[in-house]
Amino acid sequence: MKLFDQINVLTAVAALVFFLLFGDAGNARLYVYGAFFGAILLQYLASQHLKEKHLIDSLTNIILTTTLVYTTGAYESAFFPLYTIPIIIIAAEQHLKGVILVCTLASIGFGSTLIFSPQAHELTVFDHEIFETVSKIILFFVIGLVVYFMGREYRREKIQTAKMIASLEAQNTELQRARTEISRQEKMAAIGRLSAGIAHEIRNPLSIIKSSTDLIQSMELENLRCRVLTAAIQEEASRLNEFINDFLRYSRPVKLQLEQRDINEILHQVVNLAQETLPPHVNVIETYDPHLPLTAVDRNALHQVFLNLFLNAIQAMPHGGQLTLKTRHITHRIEIAFIDTGLGIPRKNLSMLFEPFFTTKDEGTGLGLAIAANIISEHGGRILVDSELGNGTVFTIVLPIRDITEDGNIEDSPVSDTVSTHSD
Repeated sequence: MKLFDQINVLTAVAALVFFLLFGDAGNARLYVYGAFFGAILLQYLASQHLKEKHLIDSLTNIILTTTLVYTTGAYESAFFPLYTIPIIIIAAEQHLKGVILVCTLASIGFGSTLIFSPQAHELTVFDHEIFETVSKIILFFVIGLVVYFMGREYRREKIQTAKMIASLEAQNTELQRARTEISRQEKMAAIGRLSAGIAHEIRNPLSIIKSSTDLIQSMELENLRCRVLTAAIQEEASRLNEFINDFLRYSRPVKLQLEQRDINEILHQVVNLAQETLPPHVNVIETYDPHLPLTAVDRNALHQVFLNLFLNAIQAMPHGGQLTLKTRHITHRIEIAFIDTGLGIPRKNLSMLFEPFFTTKDEGTGLGLAIAANIISEHGGRILVDSELGNGTVFTIVLPIRDITEDGNIEDSPVSDTVSTHSD
């Protein structure tokens, strides 16, 4: 139980005890019942509004303290210093307005014990009871302001510490990500060396098989069955050769030929290329940011990535739908989104989409998205995916904006931090 809650419970118990022992049936009963109902309501509000929890806890404490003070002598009670507890806690943690608010509430609470006391109608402005009550109220403000100004350095250090912790956590997360990426690249390099040897050993006999079937096909053979079998051999050899090419593209380090390019233009070229084979029941919408800056990319590599994502989206909408291609410029990066209204992807498969050889299609090598992720990673970017069965899929590519210097080096572009006004 937190300190505030402990104080509230102890104050409430003490108020009840004193009421049962010494309270009368008049105003004291009203104070106690009202205080408890008010405290319950305020604690509920505190649980619902965590940002204002300190202030609501302070108000609860003031109500219960007022109950205790009223039932133990009102303005003459020896328990009036309990008002300073919420004042000190708030003064150490909150801003000046919060301190003044709590001091004011404490003053109202303590002052009400005088106003509703049985002797109130007998008092005049110059009685010492009035002077003593006002002095204690002034003391509340003095204590609150003194603690507030003394605690400014503490609050400043607390804020700086919180910022340092957040910065360290962000750096640690980035470091972990970098370590994971380095480990993945080292594994991929080892796989690349192994796959190159395997591909070499497979490709040699594969070449002989393919050339032999080509020779047989060119001969004038009357045996139809022989022609069918050689055609099947030729088709499977071509498919195996395509698989080896994909495997080598995935396992070998990507060598980018960077140049300043317009992402919108590359996307539009992909749409034009695929337009002829586009099913009639699929509608493609291009929504590009007209102020998208140029960035250093490998045009052919990105064209391959965009075409792969485009065709995947089309295949995910066998019954028709809408594919939206969207770009936008946010701070120092470019976002490219492929949004389809297709069948969606099961949640359990999302984490495996970019793993090599993972596929849910009847045909395909399962290397398309893995290759795409490698290409985007070499550009310093990343691919994000969000999908839900029956509600379509969104692939988002995030690329940094970079320039090519005169000496051929790559550097981050000094673009403005303007966020595109294009709506999502």
